[in-house]
Amino acid sequence: MFIYKPISEANKEFRLIRLACDPEASVINLELCHASVNDPVPYHAVSYVWGDPKDTARVNVDGEEFIVSENLLSLLRQLLRAGVTSWLWTDSICINQTDLEEKTWQVNAMDRIYGNAKLVYLWLGPGTPRTDKAMKLLCEYGRELVDELGPMDDWDMDEVNPQLYEALSTKKKPRSNAHPVAKFLYKMYKEPGLHRRDDERPLSKYPLMDGLRNLLERPFWRRVWIVQEVTLAQDALLLCGDESMPIQYFIEAIDVIREWTEIFNELSNFSFLWGLGQAFFTTSTLILRKLRMAGREPSLVHVLLGIGTLTGPRYLASEPRDLVFGLLSVVRERDSFGLHADYTEPVGTVFARATKAFIDWWCPKGDGDDGDWEDLPALDDLRPTNTPGMPSWTPDYETIGKDGFDIHTIKYSCFASASKGAPNPQLITAPDEDPMVLRRLGCVVETITQVMPPLPDVSWADETDDAREVARAFAMIGRPVIDFMGLGPESTPEEDYIWKTVMLSFQDLFDEDEGRPGDKDIPPEMWRVIRALFRGEKIDPKKAETVLDFLGGLDGQDEWEDVDSE
Repeated sequence: MFIYKPISEANKEFRLIRLACDPEASVINLELCHASVNDPVPYHAVSYVWGDPKDTARVNVDGEEFIVSENLLSLLRQLLRAGVTSWLWTDSICINQTDLEEKTWQVNAMDRIYGNAKLVYLWLGPGTPRTDKAMKLLCEYGRELVDELGPMDDWDMDEVNPQLYEALSTKKKPRSNAHPVAKFLYKMYKEPGLHRRDDERPLSKYPLMDGLRNLLERPFWRRVWIVQEVTLAQDALLLCGDESMPIQYFIEAIDVIREWTEIFNELSNFSFLWGLGQAFFTTSTLILRKLRMAGREPSLVHVLLGIGTLTGPRYLASEPRDLVFGLLSVVRERDSFGLHADYTEPVGTVFARATKAFIDWWCPKGDGDDGDWEDLPALDDLRPTNTPGMPSWTPDYETIGKDGFDIHTIKYSCFASASKGAPNPQLITAPDEDPMVLRRLGCVVETITQVMPPLPDVSWADETDDAREVARAFAMIGRPVIDFMGLGPESTPEEDYIWKTVMLSFQDLFDEDEGRPGDKDIPPEMWRVIRALFRGEKIDPKKAETVLDFLGGLDGQDEWEDVDSE
């Protein structure tokens, strides 16, 4: 069994492996060496999904047995068949996963490791005839877009649109002197494999579309570490089985298809990629790479919660803490947040630190670089579920990643008239404060000048069918309210707002099957009776009957004729 030799954090060391066997070898042999950022060795890195921990295979590292995942083995065999001889970096072999101290500082250095790699292999997994066909089409589109047509933002759509719509309306190819973009879009629209003419036929009956769906819905795109691995790579090659393409080809092809799907659907009676549209939004990692290549860095909260993307599953990680640690290198607030990978901290603490960090970044000053980052997710929609030791204000990012959620946002630009211009309090926090404690600024709504003593407990009234007892309960509640509010001896309709507030606060006075009614559910004539009950006045039995029926049909209605609720 392979035994790791220690590497030096002070010297910024890391491990590399190299394929050292014949492509037909029954067991893959790997050579391992130590490298340092201070003395760089040219190397490539790999990005892949670990997969089911039960699906394992054996390789040899420096002649000793080493257990890897089946998916990594299939990647190594693919690289072996392709004749790759460079040094390689892969997390499961090059990091001692059982040494939490080493794992912590190696994970904190992964941005450097991936950023310095000459090439990153992005392994989607074994291919099929359908994914092969889809990869070839995307590669063809991507090559034309990158090498000939350029970015969509630079297209002259004032020239392209008339030529494209003329060709589509006449069902004839664009003229020979037409804009190259118009020719490309027409070719894409006319690709028969991208149309689903009968939406009642399952997608599996359309080989090319099924191949595209297979590519876009693979677990690779939801693995949280690929965000960093794809985004930071100097250059990357996407592999699926025997097919491959530069990642930029894939990104541009997916972008154009996603951008034009809705337009083409309107022109094709909703046959173009029908039923496949959402799959093109699952690869948000590609958007992050484009942002970074353009010199823009996203925020942790928008990456972690997927703001601006479709609802549904977002990301996966076999180690929950990686949902935060795996994103730190690609977000703009890493230094501001003071967050670093630390596998000795419990999951709940890591999630709490991340939540406090991005709340502090946004709220209430809104220092985001772009206007579309100004909203803060409403944490009430993100309650923790299954993670033990997590504060009530911290979202369970693991569950969000698996199941997704519908996000709502809080606007901090609303005018609060109730505060009457009172200044908002200043937030004071200590740098060494417990990460499990959250302090927040509030909005001054009103100033409390008096507090009424607690009202008497009348829960016993829920257990009686005696009308006299119910009347007594109303009067017991009413007396302290009359005193506190300074109401005069004579009742008036102007005071009904007080009794409405009190009445709707006491669930025990209502039929439990009906629940507490809203203000609009209670007829106006009933409020006059309710006011009399709270004031302890004599009750007209006919009028009282309305209240009694509303409260659940209490017995003893005949006794109300001469009842004084005192």
